[in-house]
Amino acid sequence: MGYALIVLFFGGGLFGIIALMKAQPNLPVITGQGHVESSPPSHIVNKPIAEAVQRHVLEHADGKGKPGIIIQYNCDDFDCESDLISNLSALVKEYPENVYLAPNDYDGKIILTKMGKMEILEAFDETFIRKFIN
Repeated sequence: MGYALIVLFFGGGLFGIIALMKAQPNLPVITGQGHVESSPPSHIVNKPIAEAVQRHVLEHADGKGKPGIIIQYNCDDFDCESDLISNLSALVKEYPENVYLAPNDYDGKIILTKMGKMEILEAFDETFIRKFIN
């Protein structure tokens, strides 16, 4: 009986921890803490940017200069318009100094990040994205 209670107690606690972890949204980083001295191969990439590299970009784009801004999209879990990626790419190309674009698997269709700040968009909003960048 005592052993069964211990198993039930720890098993229930483990289940609770797992449920709590699943309740937390999967979102990108917004700090530079724990970064690596590495940058993405380009400002527009077709693979996710590792979180340690994201931290480096947020701290200073391309390893120098002003802080970076990362625009990430998730078209695997969200319905994306056929021109979403091309619209985002065209916008990012206007800011070659410090804005990056990459896919992700985070809990948001379009996620904008910069040091200490994040915005999640459900649709392409050029005006809002430009305000976030500037």
